[in-house]
Amino acid sequence: MSSIRIAIVTNKPDYLGDHYRDWLATIHVTQLELFFHTPSQDIEKRFATCNALILTGGGDFSLESGAYANLSEAQEAKIYNTNSNRDQVEKILLQLALSQNKPVLGICRGLQSLNVFFHGTLIPDISKRLGNRCDPAHTTTPDELAQSGTPDRFHSVTFNSQSNFASILDITQPYTTNSYHHQAIDQLGQNLLATAFAPDGIIEEIVMQNNPKVMGVQFHPERMRKENWIQQWTKNWLKN
Repeated sequence: MSSIRIAIVTNKPDYLGDHYRDWLATIHVTQLELFFHTPSQDIEKRFATCNALILTGGGDFSLESGAYANLSEAQEAKIYNTNSNRDQVEKILLQLALSQNKPVLGICRGLQSLNVFFHGTLIPDISKRLGNRCDPAHTTTPDELAQSGTPDRFHSVTFNSQSNFASILDITQPYTTNSYHHQAIDQLGQNLLATAFAPDGIIEEIVMQNNPKVMGVQFHPERMRKENWIQQWTKNWLKN
């Protein structure tokens, strides 16, 4: 897979965290085209050299983005690290990837970006919305996670038969995934399928109808890169 070149969104200029690099290196993908949040005229030219797109984790969508169906609920929630430039760059990249029929993987915020792109909406804060029904792994804010020194929390995830994991996993049993988010899908976007769920009902995987190589996961596979089932799934996704 050394010939594969991946377009990947970054949180810092010309820098991608070791988690992502080490994860992709486990399947021998080292050619990466980094896209930061500043729109530029060469996005289309640079993306043309890539075989696939990965949207990474990051901050929340702003109140002005249209990502929230209930604006008053969003105004009462804490919204973290918004960046309208990133929203725009990801939208351009998604348009290019879909028009060129290239695989797309959204991770955490990336899943949410996919959902918003397809006219879905987001829950501004899971714990406020679900209350006592909220899984403990979904109750901690980004500030609290950063202060704890152990940002990953864990819960089980159940995949259904339409999941991209179904071909490599025994989906009759749940799997443990990490959790590093306080927002999630509310209304599912058009042409998307919900294919995995946390115990409290939060959507943990989405797949585009009739195009399963366009997908998103709410958890972070790069932080679970040593897990055999994560490595198998990553290889399987890149085969497309």
